[in-house]
This record gives sequence, C-alpha cells and structure tokens, in this order.
Amino acid sequence: MRVAPWAIVSGLLVSASPLLAGLATAYQDATHLYLENDVLKIAVLRSTGSLDGIIHKQSGVNLQSNNTNNQQAIWLMGLGTKSVSYVSNLSTKSFTGTVATSANGASLNLTWHGLLGAAPLPNVTVKAQISVRTDSQFSYWNIEVDGLGANSVVSIAYPYVTGIGPLGQSGDDDVLLLPTHRGALFHNPTTNFTAGMGNAYPGGLQSMQLLSYFDQTSGFYFASDDTQGNRKGFFWGKTTSPAGDFNIQISNNLNGVPADTVTLPYNLIVGVTQGDWYASADLYRTWAVQQPWTQQSRTKTVPAWLRGIALSQWECTHGCQGTGQPEQSYASALLSMQQSEKGFNVSTMEQLNGWEKFGAYAYGDYFPPQEGWNAFDAMVQSLRPGKLWLLPSALLLDTATDLYKSGSMSASLMLDQQGNPRTIPSGDSKSNPWAFMDFSTDPWRQLMVGAYQTLASHGADLIQLDSSMVFGPVDCYNPAHQHPPGSGGNWQTLAWIDITQRITAAVAAVNPNAAVSAEEPAEVYLPYFSLYWGSGVDQLETNPAYQEPVPLFQYVYHDSILFLGDGLGGSTLDGSFFRLGVARDLTWGDYQIFRFPGNLNAAAQAYVQSAIAARTTYARKFVVDGVMLPAPQLSVPTTPVTWITNFATNAQGTGQFPSIQEGAWRATDGTVGIVLTNISPSSVTFSLPISYSRLELPSGAAYTVQSTGGSAATTLDANLVKDSAYSITLTSQQILLVTL
Repeated sequence: MRVAPWAIVSGLLVSASPLLAGLATAYQDATHLYLENDVLKIAVLRSTGSLDGIIHKQSGVNLQSNNTNNQQAIWLMGLGTKSVSYVSNLSTKSFTGTVATSANGASLNLTWHGLLGAAPLPNVTVKAQISVRTDSQFSYWNIEVDGLGANSVVSIAYPYVTGIGPLGQSGDDDVLLLPTHRGALFHNPTTNFTAGMGNAYPGGLQSMQLLSYFDQTSGFYFASDDTQGNRKGFFWGKTTSPAGDFNIQISNNLNGVPADTVTLPYNLIVGVTQGDWYASADLYRTWAVQQPWTQQSRTKTVPAWLRGIALSQWECTHGCQGTGQPEQSYASALLSMQQSEKGFNVSTMEQLNGWEKFGAYAYGDYFPPQEGWNAFDAMVQSLRPGKLWLLPSALLLDTATDLYKSGSMSASLMLDQQGNPRTIPSGDSKSNPWAFMDFSTDPWRQLMVGAYQTLASHGADLIQLDSSMVFGPVDCYNPAHQHPPGSGGNWQTLAWIDITQRITAAVAAVNPNAAVSAEEPAEVYLPYFSLYWGSGVDQLETNPAYQEPVPLFQYVYHDSILFLGDGLGGSTLDGSFFRLGVARDLTWGDYQIFRFPGNLNAAAQAYVQSAIAARTTYARKFVVDGVMLPAPQLSVPTTPVTWITNFATNAQGTGQFPSIQEGAWRATDGTVGIVLTNISPSSVTFSLPISYSRLELPSGAAYTVQSTGGSAATTLDANLVKDSAYSITLTSQQILLVTL
C-alpha cells in the first residue's frame, strides 16, 4: 500500500515568507569558530576544521543532531584520474582558522596544510571560506586547493555534512526535496532512504542545483550558484559510522586536468527554510529567474501551433514488441490515430515510434525509414492538419545496427577507463545494448545534425533529443578526444549546447515552422528547446513507497518552456489512475499525451474533453501562459487509486490520493487562478482557503472571487480584502476554475 501523498496533510506544512537577514557576525571560543546571521548559526571545530553544528535559529534545531561518535568532516577530496584516492580534512598535517567581521558581512577562513594518506602531498594547502552577508539569509561556501604540482583533483565534496539525524523528536514528518525528474519528495528519509540518493547535475535526475531537508518547524537548504553547467551532485545517504548518522554533500566534479591550483568557480550555498516544499522552491526561483537561461528562454521563438496543441497521441509501427504494441504499417498507425481523434475536434500531435530503419528505439541508424521515404512522406501528408512528433536520440547508437557494425562511427565512441566502448542496456527488452557516442566529436556530431535536418525536411514538426541530456554527464576516457578525461567540469554542457544550436539552426533552415524538444533537459538547456517532455514519474506510480512526485521544475520554470506529461494508457481497471493522470497534467500545466486513446470509455473521454476545454479556453492564460503559485492547503478526503504495475502479469498497485487535485497560477495580467478537479467517483465538498501570503497577494488589496467551469461565472465574493475561505462542491470529474 502506498502511503497517502503529503499533499493530503499539507495543512500541517505552512509556507512562510522568506526569512529575513541583517545580522552577520563571526567569533570564536576555546573550542569552536562560529558564524551567524539572523536565521542560521554554523559551528566549526578549532581542532580539525570539521563542521560541528548547522542550526536553524528560529526553532533551535541543529541539522547535525547526531554528531556524537561519528566521523565529523567538512570536505572530502578525490585525487587522480583513473585511480582515485580520497582524502578528507581529517587527513591533513595542520589546521588554522580565523574569523572576520565587517559592516557588510562576516566569514570563517579555514586553512589546512599537507595532505596525508596513501598518496601524501605535503605541500598542498586547502583554503576554504564560509561567509554570511547582511543582505542575505544564506551562507556562502568556497574552496581552493594550492600546491598540487602535477597532480589532479577530480572531485571535492564540499560542504560535507555528517551527523545528520531526524529533525526534532521524530522523523515521521521529515521530508527531503530533490529535483529528480520534475521534482520528488522523500518522506521520513532517515528511516525509508538509508541506501543513499542523488544524481549528477545537469541531467534529468538532477535538473536543478538544490536539495532541501525540512519538517513542520525547521528546514535546511543546499544549493549552488553555478551559471556554467559544471558537473556536481547533491547527495543524501547513511554513513558507515557507529552513530548511524546521515550525510548531505555537494560533490563538485572538476575536469581532472593536472593543475597546481584548483578553485571551484562558483559558491555553494547553505541556508534555512521554513514551510513546505514551495518555500524551498521559492528560495531557488528567486535566484533562477535572474539567470541567463531564464532570461534567454523568455525571448525565444516558439511556433504558435505548438502552443495551440491540446492533445498528443502515441503510436508505434515497427519493432514495438517491448511496448506491447503489435507490428503495423505506417498506414495502419495513421488510421488508428485518425480514428482515436474522432470526438475531440482539437489540434493534435502524433508521437510516432518505430518509423526508424531498424524499428523502435534502434537509435542512431535512422535512414531510410523502414518502409522507405515514399511511404513516410505519404503518411506525413495524410496526417495533416495534424502534427508529427519524432524522437531520435543524439547520444545513443544501437550496437545491432549496420552503422555501428560498420565502424564508421568508432572515432566518436565514448570509452571507459579500460578503453572499452561505454554502453547501456537498451530500454526495450532487446538483447543489444546502446553505445554512448561523444556528441562533441565528429563524425557523430555531423551525422546527428544531418539526421535532424533530414527529418525536418520530410515534414516532422517536432523533433526531440530523446534519451540524450536526460542521462546527465557521462564519463568518457577516449584519448583521441579533445575534452578532459571523465565528465567533470562543464565540457559536456557546452557540447550539448553546441550540438543543439547546430541542430535547431539546421532544422530551421529547411522547415522554419518546426520545433525541437528534449526529454527532461536540465535548467541550463531551457533556451534551446520549445518543449520539455516529462518522465513517467509523474504518472506511473512505480516509485518506492514514501516517494511523491511534485511539480518542482514547473514551479520554477513554467514560463520558460512548454511542458508535456508522459503517456497515459487507457482507462483500465476502475479508471482511477487515468483520472489522476489527467488531473495532474491539467493542474501542473502539462499538455496531455495518451498512449492508447482508443481504449477510453465514455466517462474517460468526457473527462479528457473537459480537461482540453479548460486548457484551451477559460484556464489557458493560467496553465499554459502563467506562472505557478503555491497551491492552497486543502483538507480533503482521500480516494483509492489503482493501476497496473506490470502488464505482462497484470500485477497491480494501489494507494490513497487527495480526492481534489489542485494548482494555483498567476496569469501575465496579474489575475490569480486556482484549478480544481475531483478524481473520486463521488461528489466532494470542501473548504477552499484563500491566503494572501501564500498566493503572493498584496496585503489589503481588494479582489473579486469568481468560479467558472467554462460557461457562466459565479461570484463567490465581490470584495475580498483579507484571508477567507469558500465552500466548494465538485462532482466526480468536475473541473472548476476559481479566479481572483
């Protein structure tokens, strides 16, 4: 049984205004160095320079509550390239620390001399600084390593925080927030997630630079202010010490090139937060909206037809056995798509798989299409006025294809440390693996740019970088390539930007009205794509228990790119899972894509039509063009949801979800809209709270509160001037928009 998502009890988690700062001081006593601002206090041991306390001052909670009988540290460094040895601040010859306070801020200046261990480096000096500013609630951390000579540093985990335990008396209400896929909450992580979590940025599993750990009364926020897309990871895990404590670390992966001095080119950030996950997201969004990728995204050109798409459908023709779809011709797939569109009467886009030379997911070797160009072109023409969406990968090459076997792309293969091609099992149950290709090198780069241009010239309207940057940085040790060894630094980020710009320019040259999408691109790639295709984590509840998907990425970046949810199957079982998927897509601001739309029963089709009507008409300025706000904190009954976890065995999963799904939005004209829908099989009456602070409304401002289902509007309050609440009743599958 899946635990009820924490949105159910979100009334316990109050979203607060950002905590203000003003104090900035550093001082010391006989045992510790201290750094404080109004909201945060940090303690460092004078003996070793290890962290001995990160305190949320308002609540008095110490992040390092389990800091006895454990191995305290502050940094962990990886030396070398192919054979990496690790050393921490505990393995140094000496440590000195000083404090400094000025009118604008304060700092701890920490210095270690001489690295000990298996590969002693007596001349190395590590200099770290932790600072606070009078104009910020955060602490800023940076680090430099000098005297390396010809040695190299491949990673620096800093800050490296041990001694972490539950926040407060119990961990039951503790939550870990990570930007995994769209975003995920991990509940009670000291009990439920002891194996460790974290992934490499920038990638689909770490799409932004943050991690937050919080409960009802306190919270801690970790981030970085890197604008260049350097590889790093935000990690949570249990240590091996007898204390049974946990560790949070930001692992910063450098380029590994030998250098006498190595400096992290950005700040690491540690702060405190108070509230639910929206509070941490607000802290990050305040910074993110000022960054180049956000500013550039707001000025990019997105084809008008893509903004007008209301429905997308999935089809597969050849080599689709792993998907459960039988073999069929282009013509049969076209007929199926056209038949399933009947009754919707909206602009549609068809996601076609299996058109490739060797069938579905045979990445890299694409042409000619399996049925030839004449059949392909005829299909495209017959599809009009519908749009065609294709999903080649710019990273992977199927090892069973003629192209791979010919050896003509061997110069672009990514190699592991032993000189072998780096591969990954194919995702469609085929026995042949996919090879990772170095997209910074020719001939692969030239081949991919040409492939995308060819598809655009044959009428593809949306062409995706599928299974590409979603992987995050991939190690490559091919000595013939010009990049640094491994995947540290930002060479892969720059290479992805380069090949993407080449692809989009080539596509535009032959088909100016075509667009390019990506599967879960990280934030740094937002300016280069028109659409973000999300992962199945949003819909397929196959995640571990106690893990809850949330629209974190949409909350921060909804006005930077269009979003499309993952494929929904038909209305199987009792239809509850299908209703949940439709509701999430609508309230999270996603386009909807259906895998087998022909399997919809009358009730499911009616719900889809209602969601399409909301998205394309009365709610469009919110869920398509608006910015997400913290959703109201509803107290509603839960409803059971059942889904199939394995179609081959008909294994099923079930869980309790809030009966009312919701999303809050601010349109470009300043209007606030709250989208509500009932996924339970019966009517639900509930109270809708309107909080000025939560919805970011000016205190005392007057609003008219109205509700609409797309036709007439009902006035709930002609003069709202303070926090209030309204009784709402929704029938099953009803969609309601409340506007202020």
